[in-house]
Amino acid sequence: MKNILKIWNFLTLALLITSTIVLEGCGGSENKVAERQAYVIPDSLYKTLAIDTVIKTQYDNSITFTGKVAFNDDHVVNVYPMVSGVIQDIKVMLGDYVSAGQTLAIIKSAEMAQMSSDLLNAETNLRLAEKTLDKTKDMYKSGLASLTDSLSAEVSVQQAKAELTRVHRVLKING
Repeated sequence: MKNILKIWNFLTLALLITSTIVLEGCGGSENKVAERQAYVIPDSLYKTLAIDTVIKTQYDNSITFTGKVAFNDDHVVNVYPMVSGVIQDIKVMLGDYVSAGQTLAIIKSAEMAQMSSDLLNAETNLRLAEKTLDKTKDMYKSGLASLTDSLSAEVSVQQAKAELTRVHRVLKING
């Protein structure tokens, strides 16, 4: 019984020492927990902050976003006119599908009027140069014109043909 009492006293003393060490470790001056400070809202943020009261409302299962709907630039082809001018009629609208060769708009253009005038002048100059060449050849055969005059008339015909070809090519490029 004395042995049990000695063990009991020993365990009690050990428990007392352990609890004292644990309590000293938790409450020591070195391990004080920093006091929690309140968050202060800066003035710049406070000016933009809106404060409201919480209320109970019906749950809405939709989300509203702001944005801009635009075309996919990978599937858009920009079309520019070959000549400048004023649009008189538009045959298609934005978003319509178009095919090659389809008329998109009708443009009244001073450039196209000038090209038509150039064509008429080139045709007239060619006819005039051909008639001049014929007359000069007849006169050369009769001895009334020199070889130089005849060659000059042939060069004028070649130049008139070249100008007519140029005007036709310009008109073909511009449709």
